[in-house]
Amino acid sequence: MIWNFTLSGEILDRVTWQIDGLRIGRKTSSGIIVIEPTSNFQERFGISASDPATLIIHKVTEADEAVFTCDVESNVKTWADEIQVQIDSESMIFLY
Repeated sequence: MIWNFTLSGEILDRVTWQIDGLRIGRKTSSGIIVIEPTSNFQERFGISASDPATLIIHKVTEADEAVFTCDVESNVKTWADEIQVQIDSESMIFLY
């Protein structure tokens, strides 16, 4: 899942992802990536080192049918966006 955002004169500090309120992981402005050990998140998810806000879901299952949140923090403000992921019978992801 790719989140696109534009900063206007702000400095990106951190991007954090959650699934149903549980923190999956975060990426700092210095490029440090941390995936939480909770619920096998280290096996289920990845965070792109090259993109500012891309969460990777490995081996999608019905457990990934959830609300994902991306929090973006800058030196000025913090904001969040949500995506509801639904899995169809052929294990394809639909984002809306």
